[in-house]
Amino acid sequence: MKRPSFSSLSLQGKILLAILSFSLPLLIIVCHLVYTGQNKQIDFAEQELRGNALQRPLETLFQQLSEHARAATRMASGDKTSRADVDLLRTKIDQSFDAVAAALQIHGEALEFTPTGLKDRGREQASFDAVKDKWRKYSADVDRLDAASIQERLRQVNEGIRAMIAHLGDVSNLVLDPDLDSYYVMDVTLLALPQAQERLGNLILTGGQILAKPALTQEDRIQLAVQAGLIREADMDRIRNSLQTAFNEDVKFGGVSPTLKRHLEPALAEYLAASAFLVETLNTVVASETAAVPAATFVEAGLRARAASFVLWDRAAEELDVLLTIRRDGLASDRNLDLTILGGCLLAVGVVVTWSVRRYIARPLNVLSDTLNSAAEQTFVASEQIGAASQSLAESASEQAASLQETSASLEEFTSMVKRNAEAAQRAKELAGHTRSAADTGATDMREM
Repeated sequence: MKRPSFSSLSLQGKILLAILSFSLPLLIIVCHLVYTGQNKQIDFAEQELRGNALQRPLETLFQQLSEHARAATRMASGDKTSRADVDLLRTKIDQSFDAVAAALQIHGEALEFTPTGLKDRGREQASFDAVKDKWRKYSADVDRLDAASIQERLRQVNEGIRAMIAHLGDVSNLVLDPDLDSYYVMDVTLLALPQAQERLGNLILTGGQILAKPALTQEDRIQLAVQAGLIREADMDRIRNSLQTAFNEDVKFGGVSPTLKRHLEPALAEYLAASAFLVETLNTVVASETAAVPAATFVEAGLRARAASFVLWDRAAEELDVLLTIRRDGLASDRNLDLTILGGCLLAVGVVVTWSVRRYIARPLNVLSDTLNSAAEQTFVASEQIGAASQSLAESASEQAASLQETSASLEEFTSMVKRNAEAAQRAKELAGHTRSAADTGATDMREM
């Protein structure tokens, strides 16, 4: 089968092909820019979702370690009933480490939890293997440790977990979140609440020990007053303001979450109420010369505030997932819509160009072509007529040339005849001269005689 060539195309086809050859590269570039630009934002949101997926088992691990520290401290202080809690929490913590390992298996490379990725950022302490090794060694030694050693060893494990959370926050783009609603929810889950939970865990241990004394020193009251101020300003105010900003900004970014306010407001209220009660308890202790609040009452208030903080964290992490998913899906929808609109525009432009070429370019050119073809046919007919006339003229010229040749021959013969006649006349003249001379001579001779 013979392939169609450019010369076999119609005039309209040739024009459209020429337009397409110039416009197609530009269209490809535009589509590429739209696609890659939208994909970059989608990938950004996907990376945040990876970070949040790893943050959740780490936060659970952080919670369990704090509970284990309290139970192990009671056990080291002689409370035999705490042994069951220690063993149960140890099993849960091992399971949580497995959950973290599973999350790292999926997202670890993308989140740069590799030896090279951690080394480049100077965060070797955030290595999962290093953190788990510290826990494994502590778990093997816990039965032989005193309360101070338990707290120190678990502090080292917690530092590793906090380093892992800080690392995932940086490499997952969570700390660079572009939308104010998800940014402030991220601030609560990744920064504010872990800080508050660590502060509450330390306060429960140290505050319980302080209140176990028969009388408080000035340093004890100052320490508790400072903790109360930090809980109120660095934790409560920050978390309240961040979530309120997220509620206010939700309608302006990436689509409204139907559950953000409904799920977080009750958990926030419970956390603020429990934390406020703890602060009031601390203020009561600080204002008294003696331990006006029993240690058990204080520890219970601290545990309530801490438990409420983890409930709030879990709800906030879920809502962060919702916000990030809404943004990602919205960006994907916008990308598809943009490409669809672009394709529709290209189709419309193609139809308009085709119609315009046919109406304003191809049709006049076809008319001109037809006119030129008609003129060419007329020229061809005229050229044939001229050719025929030329042939006839050539034949006439040939005949005239023959006649001229015959006339020339006759003239040559006539000239030759005239020449012979002239020569004969010349000879006659000469004979006449000779005759006359002879006559004159004869006459002379006669006279002389």
